[in-house]
Amino acid sequence: MKEHPILFSTDMVRAILDGRKTVTRRVIKGFIPEDAEFGFTAFTPDGHISVRGDFCGKYGEKFVRMPCAVVDRLWVREAFAEAVNDIGLEKGMKQFWLYKADYDCDTLAEVKRNSGKWRPSIHMPRKASRITLEVVSVRAERLQDITEDDAIAEGVTPVEVEVLGQGVTEFSHRLAFEGLWDSLYAKRGIGWDAKPWVWRVEFRRVDV
Repeated sequence: MKEHPILFSTDMVRAILDGRKTVTRRVIKGFIPEDAEFGFTAFTPDGHISVRGDFCGKYGEKFVRMPCAVVDRLWVREAFAEAVNDIGLEKGMKQFWLYKADYDCDTLAEVKRNSGKWRPSIHMPRKASRITLEVVSVRAERLQDITEDDAIAEGVTPVEVEVLGQGVTEFSHRLAFEGLWDSLYAKRGIGWDAKPWVWRVEFRRVDV
């Protein structure tokens, strides 16, 4: 069992804490063929997966390192601040942390005045992390293969869409996930329409 850091936005941290988010998708780095077939062979190194397909006009195989394995643990990095002025200080504690996901818009400014600057999730040290996730499954798939149920498991808030010709509206988590993905990756050339290959990582929260 290994531990890996993983970044989540404030909204997604809230979804994890609420129990609404149990799946995340991350782009697979490096070139992956359009016709890729993922699997394992006797020659696949530990911690990797075999990818077979058309590599620039020639059928071949390469091994891609997986981001994590089943039963590995992920420690969540989120926006945080080191508390000052004894805000919320518990008896006997020498250092403690505040987490942006715990506050709404009305209280964020007040907390910032008393705790200093919020620090981006990328700078969170292991000792400040409060959320640990255990990996349940890992697989590779195309981004657009996501189902409505899986979009629900991504923890997004559904958007309202009109059903053409029926005069009614429905709520779509999948469409909401598409918008969220594009807000993060479209400018990097790996938006929804690019149909990137992604790691689908399912997890459960554990106490440590």
